[in-house]
Amino acid sequence: MCIRDANLLLKLPLQYGKIKVSFDQLPNYLYDKRSNVNRGLLQFGSCQVSQLLKLSDLVIDYISCILCLFEDELSETVYNVLVDDLMLSVLNAICIYREVAIKTMETSYRSEDKDSHWSTSGVYIKKALGLLQYFKNCKITDDPTFLSILNNISVELKVVQQLGMVILVLSKLRNKIYRNTRDAVMDFHNEDINELSHSSMLYAKLVIGCKDQIAGLPRTSIINEQTHSYLEALALILLSMDQYQKDECGVAIGMINSAVNELSKIVPISKLNDSLLVKQKKTDKIKNMLKKRPSLESSNSSIIMKMTNSSPLPALLKNTLDDFVVPLTILLRYRYQQTNDNVSFKPIEKNVEVIHGLYPQGKVPQLDGTIWIFDNMVLKELNASNSSSNEVTNYY
Repeated sequence: MCIRDANLLLKLPLQYGKIKVSFDQLPNYLYDKRSNVNRGLLQFGSCQVSQLLKLSDLVIDYISCILCLFEDELSETVYNVLVDDLMLSVLNAICIYREVAIKTMETSYRSEDKDSHWSTSGVYIKKALGLLQYFKNCKITDDPTFLSILNNISVELKVVQQLGMVILVLSKLRNKIYRNTRDAVMDFHNEDINELSHSSMLYAKLVIGCKDQIAGLPRTSIINEQTHSYLEALALILLSMDQYQKDECGVAIGMINSAVNELSKIVPISKLNDSLLVKQKKTDKIKNMLKKRPSLESSNSSIIMKMTNSSPLPALLKNTLDDFVVPLTILLRYRYQQTNDNVSFKPIEKNVEVIHGLYPQGKVPQLDGTIWIFDNMVLKELNASNSSSNEVTNYY
């Protein structure tokens, strides 16, 4: 059975295989609902949010049917078949809610109505966490692999929530720098860094908290080596702004150089060690580089490299990388170097241990799932009608 697959987290959602009981041992409507879910799962990769929500309803309806059958007397064979389907259905439903949250975050990065979209994504993370907790508490199965998977998914969902907060931070930083016009980046001066650095330590703590959470977790479509490199680089970028504000220019340069090393695991090094930084009219050249950068809508827009033996960076993070993180890194590196060469004259910190010793404790916000109940033969959220109105505004 696929639930025992060690790489299951990388494969979800999964279709149901051939049911291993004779056709007359289960009601016809159960087969119909099962087939409906399977057809929906075939389209999972191309589904929009509205289609994913319809698919989640089909899966929850199928779970409800299985739970109803548990109230009847069942043979051991039929019971085991239903438990297997139930376990896979729970994992599929959680995966679908997670995908809705991620797609909402991706859409919201450049949206005018950012806060509302981020909050909506949080609602679906809470749905998934609540559903997960409900089935852990039910103890319908004591399968150790299934319970281990639930524990890992629980952490991954909280990581996705934390990543959402990180992306929201980047979106707001991006707005401050671009100020609704690309030309504004050429006027990126010390006062801009000082303004951004007021919150950079708090933002860095969120990023470090997210990075700490994924340490040691199994690899998934969200958690992989490139995600770790992205978060490590982003933490260094944010911390460098704090060090620069404290007039520790040598440390700031050491941090931004370390960030470039991490980013080089994700993007071509030529994009980071650009010759623009050592030529005349540097600001105009940086401006031109940003203006010539392909749009995100282009199919060839990303400068992301799919490194050998490594999963690609999740789209949730990829959208921010060439749109903002890489240009910001180049701008900061140039500004720090200019200040140090002409004003500060500080030695550049090259000791990685010293740099890591300046990391603050990561921040991991608490997140509780919604409450699910099985009532009148239906699995549903308790007070679900109020969840979107009462909880959305308080999520972030």
